[in-house]
Parts: sequence; C-alpha cells; structure tokens
Amino acid sequence: MTSDLWFELINKANTVEGVESLKNDILNAREDQREQAEAEALETAKAEAIEELTADGVTSDLWFELINKANTIEGVGSLKNDILNARERQRQEAVALEVGKTAAIADLEDLLGTSVTEDLTDDEKALINDAKSLEEVNKVKAEIIDNRSEVYTLKFIKDGEKDYRNTKALHPGEAREVFLNFIQEEDLVVVVLHYDEETNTFTAVPDGGELEVREEEGYDFLPDGVLEFEEIQDKANAQLLREAQALQQAKEKSYEQLNAAGITSKGLYERIANANSVEEVEPLTEVFLESRRQQLAQDLAVAKAQAIEELDANEAESARINNANSAEELAQVIEEIQSERALQLAKGEAIVELEADGETSEADRQRIHQADSIEEVERVKEYILYERLSFLERIKYGFNRLGDWFRGIFQ
Repeated sequence: MTSDLWFELINKANTVEGVESLKNDILNAREDQREQAEAEALETAKAEAIEELTADGVTSDLWFELINKANTIEGVGSLKNDILNARERQRQEAVALEVGKTAAIADLEDLLGTSVTEDLTDDEKALINDAKSLEEVNKVKAEIIDNRSEVYTLKFIKDGEKDYRNTKALHPGEAREVFLNFIQEEDLVVVVLHYDEETNTFTAVPDGGELEVREEEGYDFLPDGVLEFEEIQDKANAQLLREAQALQQAKEKSYEQLNAAGITSKGLYERIANANSVEEVEPLTEVFLESRRQQLAQDLAVAKAQAIEELDANEAESARINNANSAEELAQVIEEIQSERALQLAKGEAIVELEADGETSEADRQRIHQADSIEEVERVKEYILYERLSFLERIKYGFNRLGDWFRGIFQ
C-alpha cells in the first residue's frame, strides 16, 4: 500500500482505537478490491475460454456450464484445454475411421475385382460405412471376405503318398498363391499345376509322377502355360517387386503432397509409411489433405475476422479481405490497405501543412490527391511550397539545398 491519503488518515487519528479501526477498514477495503479484481479476471477468463471453444466448434451447453462453474483461472484454463484436447482426439479418431473405411472398401473392391465373384455390393459398403470403430471395420471386412470365400483343394503327392490340402479364398488366383507357397514350403516336386473349375480343385503333377491329369479334364491356371516351379517363383517375385516399387512411388508422392500442404505431423507420415498398398495410400493421403484444407479454411476465416476487427475495416475493405483465398493473399490485401491508408494520411497531412502555410487552391489539392506514393506526395508538397516563395526566397532555398548537397558529399 503506497497511497499517501491512507497514511494521512492514519496520522490524523486521535486514538489507538481509531488507528486500529481505520487500519482494519483500509485492509478490508483493499481485500474487497482484490476479490473484485480476481472475480473480474475469472469472468474474463471464462468469457475468453467460451469464445475459444465456440471458435473451435463447441456448441454443447454442458461444456460452457462447466467452464462457468470453475472457481479459478487455472481451473478454467485446464478445463478448456481438456475440452480442446478431447475434441482434437475425436477429430483424429474420426479421420482415422474414415480412412479405415475407405481403405477397407478399396481393398475389398480390389480383391473382388480380380475374382469371378460379384463386385462389392451397396449393402456391403453400407455395413462398412456404418461401422463405429476401426475394430468394427476390420470385423465387417473379414466377415465379407469369409462370406464371399469358397473352399479350394490342392491334390498332391508327397513321399509317394497322395494327399490333399484345403483353403478358403475369394477366387482361384488367391488359392493358387496359397498353394504355391505350400508347395515351396513342403519342397514338393511339381512340374504342372492344373485347376478344375467345376470342383475348385488344383492338382500338382510331379515329373513322372503317378497322378495323371489329361488336358481336357481342366485347364492350366498358370499365366504362361506349363512352367517349371522355379519359373513360377521368378515371375511371382518380379510381380512383387513391381508392386513394391509402385507402392514406394505412391508413398513418395504422398510425402511430397503432405509437405507441400504444410502437414508436419509425424504420426500422419508414419501411417502413410505403414500402408500396405497403393489403394490404401491414395485415399489416406486425400483424407489428410482434405482435413488440412478444412483447417486452413478455418484458420483463414479466423484471420480474416481478426484483420477486419484490428483494421476497423469499412465495407469495401472488408469485402477485399473476405475475398482473399489464402493466407498469403490475405497478407497482401492487409498490406495494400495499410499502404493505402498511410498514403491517404500523408495526403491529408500535406494539405493541412499547405493550408497552414497559406491558402491552397483546388488545383494544388488535386495535385496532392493524384500522387501515387508517399514519396510523390512529399515531392508535390515541397514543389507547391517552393512555388509560393518569392524570388529572393527561392534563391536562398536553392543555396540551402546546394549546401545540403555538399555536406552530404563530404560527410
């Protein structure tokens, strides 16, 4: 406490009781002031928190009620941050869910597109799109694959004994890959692999083996006719290499697009890196880019509103600000408005200075108003002032300017 008024009142007290009473009154008054200031600061913090939450899209009265019930500024800030963090997690989970749905549909369409079964139906797509979590998406996807799959059989000879193996697959090509891997793992000797479409049966025929399959009983499912198993593996490896290269190119393109959009989240790049197919990378990238576009649009809208408020923009200036399509364009518009205002201010100040020097004609006013820059305004003003000088004053003015020039050279 530093107010001389209070000290003066204390010094004027005539009794110990008076001093004590006055001291207590002053301390109580200051305590009331502190409490009022803290209450006002708390209300301001609540209003700012609600405004920030509203700008983020929060509309629930429950959240606002919790903010208003907070007893401290720290409590308001903590609650606001908890709400914003929860909304951010919800947004990220929503994006992840949409990406998962898109990837699941794309994966199923790719799987079914290479089979002899029907394409993915609208009802099946609806089941995926109605899923409420990634776990449910994966469960529905697995159920669709299981419902569409058929049982395929591989007949083979191992150690001189006939045997068979079953697998479920969406189409013969998928079953073939499973059986080729099995043949390699079991080190079976196979020269010909035949497929019977009617019974969904593959028959592995060893060189000189006992199991004979006539050509008319089925057809060779391998793309280039009858191949040695080593040739089959070479072709499969080449296809895998091409797919891996295409996937890497898609990921690099995605990284470039995300970087160009200003996306820096390590988690998003990791999700692209963990993608297993081109069909998964492309929709995932588009979802991230669309989320970024929406965020930039929201940030731009906030920046426009802030610029209009800070500039106290008129209707025409507000229209120019609202027509900006990017942060860079908005910055340029703001700079132009500020430059225009500075130019108008310079023109007004020049006319005021000319009026103070003497009567200013309408023609001179027009010369000032037609100037395109602050520098030109200054030159026009100086020239008008020079025109008003008498002959002797102009000579003196010229000598002064010449002196300034020489001083500038020798300094």
